[in-house]
Amino acid sequence: MSFEYFFEFYNKNDESWDDLVCKLKKSIYYVGEGSMSCLMFRDLDIKSDWSYDLRIFINKNYTFFFELGGWSDGLFKEFKELLSKEEFGIIEVDDDEIVSLEKVFRKI
Repeated sequence: MSFEYFFEFYNKNDESWDDLVCKLKKSIYYVGEGSMSCLMFRDLDIKSDWSYDLRIFINKNYTFFFELGGWSDGLFKEFKELLSKEEFGIIEVDDDEIVSLEKVFRKI
């Protein structure tokens, strides 16, 4: 089972968006790209049969579709650091609830 979210980034332009995507690809948990502008991340400390713990589908309108299959302190800390200077909102897909990064990674 996975959990799905939309991340909407504010005050972005094409250059800053490309910079964010490049930072994500340099993450220690980045494992590769799938189809449809999809970045995949894996934490080997999570015992799972899945080939990824997190997939991010990158949209052209400065949004991510964020599919979380497994979460860990490592993934949370990495994404908290990567997104620390970004202005963004997160919406849970199932119920349109606005949530925090901490809630996405089950910290609260």
